Amino acid sequence: MIKSTKRRPTAVELLLILLLVPLTPSHSQNLDSITVSLKSTNKPLYEVLDDLTEQCGYFFTFDSRLIDSRQSISINLKDVPVSEAIDTLFRIPGLTSRIINRNIVIFPQRTRQSVINKDSTEKSLQFLRVGGNITDLKSGKPLAFATIAIMDTYYGTISNEDGSFTIQVPDTLKQPILVSSYIGYKNHYTPISIESDEDVEILMSRNMISLQEVIIRYQDPASLLRETMRRVDQNYLDKPSGMHAYYRERVNKDDKTMVLSEAAVEIAKAAYTSSMATERSRILKGRKITNIELQDTVVFKIRSGLSTMLQLDIVKNPPGFLLVDFIAAYNLHFSDVVSFKDKLVYVIAFRQKESIDETLFRGNLYIDRETLALIAADFEYDPVRLGREERMFVNRKSRGVKIRPLSARYHVEYKQSDSRFHLSQVQGKVIFKVRKKRQWIASKYEISLEMVITHTDPGNPPHISYSEQLKPSTILAEQQFEYDPEFWGDYNTIKPEASLTEALKNIEDSMLEISVTE
Repeated sequence: MIKSTKRRPTAVELLLILLLVPLTPSHSQNLDSITVSLKSTNKPLYEVLDDLTEQCGYFFTFDSRLIDSRQSISINLKDVPVSEAIDTLFRIPGLTSRIINRNIVIFPQRTRQSVINKDSTEKSLQFLRVGGNITDLKSGKPLAFATIAIMDTYYGTISNEDGSFTIQVPDTLKQPILVSSYIGYKNHYTPISIESDEDVEILMSRNMISLQEVIIRYQDPASLLRETMRRVDQNYLDKPSGMHAYYRERVNKDDKTMVLSEAAVEIAKAAYTSSMATERSRILKGRKITNIELQDTVVFKIRSGLSTMLQLDIVKNPPGFLLVDFIAAYNLHFSDVVSFKDKLVYVIAFRQKESIDETLFRGNLYIDRETLALIAADFEYDPVRLGREERMFVNRKSRGVKIRPLSARYHVEYKQSDSRFHLSQVQGKVIFKVRKKRQWIASKYEISLEMVITHTDPGNPPHISYSEQLKPSTILAEQQFEYDPEFWGDYNTIKPEASLTEALKNIEDSMLEISVTE
């Protein structure tokens, strides 16, 4: 007989769990079958909705341009269906709702004809431009590079560093819903109305995962990561696909914009099951602007560009920390459990072993607990060792110029569509100190790279001939630069930050003054 001893589980044991205790209400529940009671006098609508959430277990989302959640509400309801409570609270005729996970999304009913609002014989696809801002509900802090997708479609974009975004919504959608995602936050579902052209305010809430909600399966993070890589063929797109993307590259010198290149591109993406297949891309529309005032004799060319962004698809092109023998160079440990895209996600932290002298990465990997797919990664070169690695980034430079890399950070994210994952966004930022010979003060150069996949067409890769494909050395075509929001037409892009817009306008003004003088 074995004698058992009872003890409280440690935090580490609670962290290494794979099953989530079901706390969510049944998706099949009808809103008329849930009864609630509400009583308040001159209470803000959002506080009344919080009371409603506590009773029924659902969160409520709606178009903030049509319904002000700060308006005062006086209400007295007892044992009424949730649907009746919604009608009473919002006081808008013809409301309808849709249950998505733990969310009740509320929007006015409309017909497809009212959405299209054009000659029914016209067959070309039209788009409605929707702008908005994404912030943390409690702190009001902008959420930079949050993912914004149109539900049940392959369209999407990301927010900029200010948390602002614009997205083109196809007019064929009867009731379009924006899905906003950010690591550590609950998904936010925003129904889009055509009745207003004001910006949508999206307030996202953190999703705190209780360690007591979890149970163990993978005690060894290395074995979990091996299983993740073993499942690539079943988790990621298994056929070549067509993709549209927006790419942006900035060079700042001492915090002033020196060069901006941007383009809408088309990509023939290889299947993740074909490791040796080539991927091609071509520019659909692009432009570049250079700040003449900041030009000097310092010339250096770094390894960047769209080809670099595609190489950072780390599932398709595994770096050292995802290769079979990663355990020889890296230490791994479970560091957290977070919510991402309404999924429970395990965070594995990795760092190179002290015995390894080579400059390697460190960072966090985000693995979906259900599919074991890698859905995001944050990684950077070890900054202590990075200063000696000039040749890792610089192809060529001027004589007498000393270049020291300070940091190199990257973020890669994947999106799930029809049960398969694919590349969604890539970001990179590399910072250098550059000093010319016989100068005491060094300049700081910052290169920012951003790419977002704005549309995916699985199984339909475009034919891109060798002559038109984008070469690794290609510089985006220089066109007469006018910072016009209409320049991109129906292409989805990353909305420019306020500081970038101002900087580019100043550059344009300077160029105009020079041309007038000449």
